[in-house]
Amino acid sequence: MQCGMKMLWVLAALVVLAECGQNYPQKSCMFGKATVADGEVAMSVPEKCMSLVCQAGTVVEKMTGEINDTGCCLDGDNMMYPPSFRAPHCIPVTCTNGSWVPENFIDPCCGHCEIYGYSHFTTLDRYRYDWHGFCNYTLVSLAATDRAPSAAVFAEMKRVGPCATVFDSVTFHNDPHTIINLTRDANNKVSEQIDINGESMTVPRTGAHVVYSSAGRHNVLAFWQKDCLVLLGHTLITLRYCPFHMDIWIPRELSGDVDGICGHFNYNATDDFTAATGQILPLEPFPVNFPDMHWRAPDQRIAPCNDPMITTSMCNGTTGDKCLLSGEALQDFQRACMDSLTRLFPQQPRVVDYYLAPCVADLCLASQRDVNFTVSLSAFIVEVLKMYRNITVQHYEDHRVTPVLMDPSMCFATDDITTTSIPVVTDDDDTTTKMPTKVPIKGSRPHHDHDLVR
Repeated sequence: MQCGMKMLWVLAALVVLAECGQNYPQKSCMFGKATVADGEVAMSVPEKCMSLVCQAGTVVEKMTGEINDTGCCLDGDNMMYPPSFRAPHCIPVTCTNGSWVPENFIDPCCGHCEIYGYSHFTTLDRYRYDWHGFCNYTLVSLAATDRAPSAAVFAEMKRVGPCATVFDSVTFHNDPHTIINLTRDANNKVSEQIDINGESMTVPRTGAHVVYSSAGRHNVLAFWQKDCLVLLGHTLITLRYCPFHMDIWIPRELSGDVDGICGHFNYNATDDFTAATGQILPLEPFPVNFPDMHWRAPDQRIAPCNDPMITTSMCNGTTGDKCLLSGEALQDFQRACMDSLTRLFPQQPRVVDYYLAPCVADLCLASQRDVNFTVSLSAFIVEVLKMYRNITVQHYEDHRVTPVLMDPSMCFATDDITTTSIPVVTDDDDTTTKMPTKVPIKGSRPHHDHDLVR
C-alpha cells in the first residue's frame, strides 16, 4: 500500500495513509454483491467516523480522528475527515457535526478576480480594465501538472445593447469528469438548479453540499451566500456566481500556474495580459487583442466567435472607451453614483472610490443608449444604482474592506517557515490570524496512522 500523505482536493491538508511501511499483496474483496479493489473504501459511516476498507482481500474497519470521535465528513471521493478538520480553500470549510460548514472569511493571500456591471474586470493581481466582447471566454485556466488536474472557468458574455455586454452563463470545469454550468433567469436571479454533466441538481439553500450526478459524488462543494452560489473545486479554485457580480479566488499555492482573462496570477500585475501562447501583451484599460483574440474558449455557440479574425468587442466600428461623453456631461452621473454609494457606506470612502468610476461608466452607456432598456433614463439610472448596491453589499459583507493586494512576500511558502502571522483587515478592527504557508493546516488535528485511507 502506498505510504506517505494524501492531499485534500489537491494542494490541501496532508494526512497520513494507513499502515505505512507495510506491503500487502494486491487482492480485491467481495462486499455484498460488489467487488472492491484493494485499498478502496467499501462503505463509509461518517457519523461513526468509520470506514470499511478492502485490505489484501479482507474488509477491515478503519477509524478516522481521535478515539470515540463521531460526526466525520466525506469529500467527493468518499475520503473521510475528522471533526474540526479545516479544508483550506480561499473560503475555508470546516467539518462540523458531520457537515462541511463555510467560514465567513476569505484568505487574504488568495488572488481575487472580479467581473461586474457592464463588463468591468479586475484581474487576480488587481489590474482593472473594461472590455465588451460577446463570446465564450476562458476566465481562468489551470494546466494539468503533477500537483493537480486541468481545471478552468468559462463565461459566456452576451450583448445587452449595441455596445455593452454582461457575463451570462458560467461553466466550472473542475476536472475532465466534472463540468458544472450555472445560469441566471430572466430576472437575473441565480438558478437553484445547476447542470452537472448534463444532469440537473438542486443546491439546497442551507449548508454546503457535495455535488452529485448519476455517476456518483463529485469533488466539488456548493453552497449559497445570500443570492450568490459558491463552488469550491478540487483544485482549490473558488467561484462565486451572483446576479450582477462574479468572483474567482485562486490560492497562493497555484501562483504562476493560472492564466486567462482574469490574468496571469503571480502577485505581479505587469504580466497580467499573458496570452495562451505565453506572449505578454501591453496592459490597456480598454484592451482589444486581449482577451478577445487570445482567450476565446474552444466551445462557441455564436458563428462570429468561431472566426479568430473577427474582433467581437468593436462597437460601431470603434474600440476603446465606449463612454463618449465629456467630463462635464458626466457630472450628474458622478453625483448620483457618489450620493448612492456614500449613503450605503458612509464610513467607507475607499469602497465608494473603488466602485465610483465603473458606476459612472455604466450610467454613461445607458445615456448613450448603448444599453437596451424600455423605461425612462431616470428610471434606468435607479436600476443601475440598485445593481451597485447589491454588488457592494454582497462583496463587503465578506469582511474585506478594500480589494488591496497583500504583500506578496507574506504569501509565499518557504522551506524554513511553517506559519506566518498575516494581518486580516476587517470592518471592525485589525486582527492577526495565523495563516499556514505550509501544512499542517490551521484547525486540523493529529491523526492516527490508520486515518483516512481510501
